[in-house]
Amino acid sequence: MKSLLSVLVTAAVVCGTSARAWALGEETFGSEPLNEANFTDWPGVMPLVNNQARVYHTWVNGNEHCYYQGDVAALNEALKQFAAIKADKHEVVLRPGPIEATTFHRDKQIPYRWSLNLIGGIAKHMTTLEKGDKIWTTSPVLTVYIDNHLPLDKLAIPDTVTAVGLTELKARYTEALTSSDITVRGWGSGALVGLDRYDAKTLATVVALLDDSDNWVRLNVAHSLPTYGAKAKSALDALRKAEATEDAALKQAVAEAIAAIETSQPQTEAEHRHADLLDQIEKFVKSQKTK
Repeated sequence: MKSLLSVLVTAAVVCGTSARAWALGEETFGSEPLNEANFTDWPGVMPLVNNQARVYHTWVNGNEHCYYQGDVAALNEALKQFAAIKADKHEVVLRPGPIEATTFHRDKQIPYRWSLNLIGGIAKHMTTLEKGDKIWTTSPVLTVYIDNHLPLDKLAIPDTVTAVGLTELKARYTEALTSSDITVRGWGSGALVGLDRYDAKTLATVVALLDDSDNWVRLNVAHSLPTYGAKAKSALDALRKAEATEDAALKQAVAEAIAAIETSQPQTEAEHRHADLLDQIEKFVKSQKTK
């Protein structure tokens, strides 16, 4: 059964200001077919969008995600459907799993194994900002979360699809954070954090933005840093320095970040498992490039 919810969600304006705007978002549950008229920017995408493995779908200002749950045979079929989409490029991002999506009301976690991201509508403007295309692209992106359910040696990646690992993505996102556009730096900081919560190098890159000239960028950084958990304890001094601000929203966000980080505990076992999967993925990506 499908459930549709239209809600107002807070989103940053995609023009170059630090203001906020209300954005209309939609989420659907299950695999009931979505309307083809909403996907005309991507010819050939509908077989994948409406793949029976879809368990969840979100749309916010044109930034669209389809989430899928299935075995490796279902994934390989999805990879064929992905390759058939008419697009400038076909990149499949491989990341360590498992993973869950959080519903708009944050009252439910939905496990999934791969996702499709489509950027159109208002959100498409992000791709036109300076270095924005280092993070956001008008071509569809398929992201697969590798674990025991989706072993690398069972993946059948079509020849026209390029496998991308986190090392390459981190480099792109890090470059994006040097943009002169505050929207790219602000949202980009959260995007970089979201790639790898255990990476000390990207942590240092994001912490450096606490000295950004724009308070909205710094606000985004403050909200993002607790994602690193105990790893972010190295950022506490920088956060305490940033707390000395007259910007009330920033001051509160920094205080909340400090409190969250101070009480975080190391996730040693999870980090080791993540590192092992990451190593396997990077070796696989390199092997794909030498075919």
